[in-house]
Amino acid sequence: MRFDHITTLSIDQLDLDVGNYRFRKADDQRECIEKIHRTSPPAFTDMLRSIANDELGEPLLVYVDENDNNIVMDGNRRAAAVKVLQDPHLAPTETLRHRARELKATTDFDFDNIVVQVSRDKPLILNTIRERHSAGGGVSRMKWPALARARFGYDNNPQAEADWKIIALLYRLEELNPSLTDYFDSSEYKHDVFRRILPVAIEKGVISQNIFSERNRNVKRSQTALVNDARRKCSRIFNDIKNGTIGLSRAEGIYADRDGVEAYLDRFPLSRDNQQRQTESEPTDDTQQEDTDTEQQNDQTPSTEDTGSQAEPQTTTTPTPSTGRGNITIIPSASVDAAIRASGSTKLRELYDSICTVSLNMHPSLVTMGAWAFLESLANRIGKHDNVSIDSFFNKRKMREWWPGTPYSNRVNDSFRALVYIREEANAVKHSARYHTLNAHNLIGHFQCLEHLILKALELPEEN
Repeated sequence: MRFDHITTLSIDQLDLDVGNYRFRKADDQRECIEKIHRTSPPAFTDMLRSIANDELGEPLLVYVDENDNNIVMDGNRRAAAVKVLQDPHLAPTETLRHRARELKATTDFDFDNIVVQVSRDKPLILNTIRERHSAGGGVSRMKWPALARARFGYDNNPQAEADWKIIALLYRLEELNPSLTDYFDSSEYKHDVFRRILPVAIEKGVISQNIFSERNRNVKRSQTALVNDARRKCSRIFNDIKNGTIGLSRAEGIYADRDGVEAYLDRFPLSRDNQQRQTESEPTDDTQQEDTDTEQQNDQTPSTEDTGSQAEPQTTTTPTPSTGRGNITIIPSASVDAAIRASGSTKLRELYDSICTVSLNMHPSLVTMGAWAFLESLANRIGKHDNVSIDSFFNKRKMREWWPGTPYSNRVNDSFRALVYIREEANAVKHSARYHTLNAHNLIGHFQCLEHLILKALELPEEN
């Protein structure tokens, strides 16, 4: 027997594991119960009934930490059910609370003598959990969900975890947008689908391989632009998984086998480094020119735009904006992105994704027009009429009602100036035969100023 020490403890002496791999993290014991219940309410109710009518089953596996806390490392679902059975007020729903009261009135379960295997040797406990839940290959006896198995494997031995890039990216995305934790813990997230998509996305160049550190088995913090590109694309993938656009059902949507995933990913542009690599590998018609001529031509030829299409050669002497070192884009806001997706507006999502993807230095007029279209659509959604400009609709008076008082005067003024600039610049591009935007880098600052306004607009009810 691996554990020599088997004893009994009362349910009050046992703590649920707030870092349980089924749900990643919880703030306290009550939230542990809520998250365990949320993974499958019917299964939790069945377990509650089974424990009340029969018994707990095999001993719980308990780690005694340095503060002598008895933490349930394996058997958290059963321990959570026992806690609810003992104290029905802990039940997350009124229906479960009522059922727990009924079962408690008739059960003879002994809450003070729960059989547990106890150890202070955490590596031994973790190895036992691995064999029970995540080893696979005929070793695993109790099946964990795919995400829980992958989390456990990555946290305890990332060098041996085959899917480490998937978990490393999910952890980084959670760090950038903490609200994703609840999504990953919900039934709407299908890890078995995402784990089929991401490796192919990396292989095809949709998500850059360069964001990953092979040595450290994590996502690099130095590759901000490429990570943001991956974040936007993953947000779209998560939304498509949630809506059933792609999944493991052959009856509807795209079936996530290899062919289906490749066809699905054809809708996405390559990551920027892969676009550049693709462009550099394409042959030219000037292979016989002198090296100096080639260098001069390359200096004058803009790089490709984010969609991967080749830029047109220069045909006029009109000055063009400098490309600098790589493409520059509007910096996407995680809060705005989440609010747009929560709104359910496909148009706003696609416009926002586009203006945060297309290069400001290579396509300034295009991004300016896209920014105007996004703000017009946002205003139209909440009641703006066609003959009203965005700065007249989102006027200072309205903004002062949203944010009254002197502390918000800079926010109001900066937001209004940004709206006026975008509207005037886009109008000039649209109506003039010659005028075009040479530098759209200031859109980065304008959209930072407009973040609060965009979020406020998305909170308001849609008007037909």
